[in-house]
Amino acid sequence: MKEGSVRGFVLPSFMPARALEFYSKLFGWKSEKLEGAPIEYNVIQTPNKEIEGAIIPVLAPGQTQFIFISVHSLEKKVDEAVKLGANIAIGKQELKNRGVFVVLFDPDGNLFGLWEEQ
Repeated sequence: MKEGSVRGFVLPSFMPARALEFYSKLFGWKSEKLEGAPIEYNVIQTPNKEIEGAIIPVLAPGQTQFIFISVHSLEKKVDEAVKLGANIAIGKQELKNRGVFVVLFDPDGNLFGLWEEQ
């Protein structure tokens, strides 16, 4: 995937099982619980197959959905984002056999993730 492409999305939910059922029935999305993730993480496969999503529990009041953007070098882009005014929300995490990511706040306080494939 080209650097800068939207790689996926995250939908936080107070009731992840309900959200999974809703989107599955509405759009036919398939889901799989990702074992070994640092939080409850349900991977969503959309018909597009290039853009994958996740449904996670709400981790903080006011948390909203956000996107993951593909990068070739996670460390380089995180450093660049911080120099441009971003702040790290969730430090480097690995999703086994998938990739590594960091979640940041942009200068306006919007969440976004940077994703490097493994």
